[in-house]
Amino acid sequence: MAHYDRERERRHMEAPMRARIEDEPGGSVTEGLGRMVGLAAAILGFVVMIAGVVFGLLVLTEAWALYKEPARIERIARAVEKGSNIDQALSSAVAKPADANAQPGGSSVKVSYMLAWFIAPALMFVCGALSFWAVTAGGNLALKGLQSRRAAT
Repeated sequence: MAHYDRERERRHMEAPMRARIEDEPGGSVTEGLGRMVGLAAAILGFVVMIAGVVFGLLVLTEAWALYKEPARIERIARAVEKGSNIDQALSSAVAKPADANAQPGGSSVKVSYMLAWFIAPALMFVCGALSFWAVTAGGNLALKGLQSRRAAT
């Protein structure tokens, strides 16, 4: 027998032993590590998905509360006015000389109130998009984690 034949015969004898070791219930170390990483990814994906659903429900309940009780927007309007002083700046820019017919304490249009009605829905849209992203990404991560776990077994 030539050297080549002996080497081939040795490899032929080792292959079934290697296959038996890898087919044992414990498997190789990399398979076990792959299963653990797949399980961790599936759990993390499920947690992210649940967090996205909860966050989306919170955004939905806040939007419904603003619909049912529009006076809640005043908190946002006060924050806008406090941060930007836009109402005060506009009232001083448009100040007119005292008019004889002017009524004291007359109502004026508050720009901060109008801005609050644009800011609040915009923030809700952004939060809704983030919750949708979290549900999608969490679902994909959970699905890929489970698929990799199945492929490892």
